[in-house]
Amino acid sequence: MKKTISHDQNITNIYAKSTSVLAINNDMTNNKSLDSLNCNRNTKKFNSQHYSVTCCSTYRIKDDHVCSGDSFKYDYTSNNQFYMILSDGMGSGNNSFHRSLKTIKITSQMLKMGFATETIAKSINKFLIHDNIDEIFTTLDLVLIDLSTLNFEFIKACANPTYVIHNDNSIETILSQSVPVGIIKDIEFGVIANQFRDDDIIIMCTDGVENPQSLWIEKYLLRNDLRRIECEDMIEILIKEACVVNKSISDDMTILISKIIVNTNSK
Repeated sequence: MKKTISHDQNITNIYAKSTSVLAINNDMTNNKSLDSLNCNRNTKKFNSQHYSVTCCSTYRIKDDHVCSGDSFKYDYTSNNQFYMILSDGMGSGNNSFHRSLKTIKITSQMLKMGFATETIAKSINKFLIHDNIDEIFTTLDLVLIDLSTLNFEFIKACANPTYVIHNDNSIETILSQSVPVGIIKDIEFGVIANQFRDDDIIIMCTDGVENPQSLWIEKYLLRNDLRRIECEDMIEILIKEACVVNKSISDDMTILISKIIVNTNSK
């Protein structure tokens, strides 16, 4: 059962706790160079009775900067839901990083408490407006997946398109038009709800990877069959291609890829 907000103080407490632990959880700023592209990569697997999810992440920090304005998290809740969150603090550097990390932490905590996705987006928007002294806004890209049914919900606030590669190699694009969180007081965040399929691959990224003028990823996926390779190899190919397409690293780059795997013994 999803919760609704009964008292603003509940979310105020979440926001205060998120702000107080920023310095402790800054694990995206220190280790830049795992390879010649100065990328940091990570892979994690989440298991449930019916489905498993393998999730890979990589990011590339803007040239001549020491920390990324992008933040992300993937995890699961106690009621068998998996989520990916990606946030891009407008601009780059330390202020943008802290803004996006606040967004990630509040979103993650509220998801684990059972709040509805639209309620979470509105709450983050409210408190970022209240706290936005330096006028740094942030995107919010959230997908919540039920690992029993594969039903999903997306919230996209000024976020890049998400690409889904289906088992037949067709490409589905999920996008939504919305302003960033923390910029307009009263705004409605539309929830995109549908159902994933067995073996779907989900690709999320920030605009440093694919800016609105290029939108090269879908064309690249249609030209190249990436389903046959592992997620770790796919994400490496895409971050390298992003460096080629963009010619210079003029913005922080982050890519998240998840693959849904059906557990055959559950059928």
